[in-house]
Amino acid sequence: MTRVNSLILTLAVISFSLSAQEKSFTTGGFIRGGAYFSTVDYQHDVSAAFGDAAITLSATDNMNFRGFGDLRFRTGQQFGENVNSLTVREAWGMYYNSFMSISAGKKIIKWGKTDIFTPLSRFNPVDYTFRSPDSEDADLGNLIGELTFTPARFFRFSIVAVPFWNPSVLLFKPITLPPSMDVSLPEGLRTGNGYWSWGVRGDFTFRG
Repeated sequence: MTRVNSLILTLAVISFSLSAQEKSFTTGGFIRGGAYFSTVDYQHDVSAAFGDAAITLSATDNMNFRGFGDLRFRTGQQFGENVNSLTVREAWGMYYNSFMSISAGKKIIKWGKTDIFTPLSRFNPVDYTFRSPDSEDADLGNLIGELTFTPARFFRFSIVAVPFWNPSVLLFKPITLPPSMDVSLPEGLRTGNGYWSWGVRGDFTFRG
């Protein structure tokens, strides 16, 4: 198999900020495209061609409040199907001070990384079918509440709660499964007692 990943166009939108006293509002984004294709000797159709656009918005009073939003649009073709999607990748608000912070909304948090399966995907599900030159574009995010304490400069303690389960999207579509195998994958937000999750994390920072 031969795979060619060519970045056709990358156009960074220069971000700008509007400030009034301590408050600021910043926007940015990008426009880009890409293509993947395989030679005829490969049995699965993994070809894709797409164009992406993103708009990011960030607002803060530089004292106690911060908000962030990331809107993504994609059009093109993948696995022989047309793709047109408009997605809110992140949209969250935060209150913070020198001791603690609390945030809520659709958010992407990265507590670790593995190749396929990880319990951390309960917090940050991944769309493994998403073709992009930036692997982090496959992160789906989740509806999350996060509380963080910083009792000392060298220690931070975080508690995360996820009321819904947003399952990862596995790469089954371009693969022909044996007739005896049937795979049913959940989609969308799942609710109920068996789908909520929570986790804790402690960070120590040692300075030489």
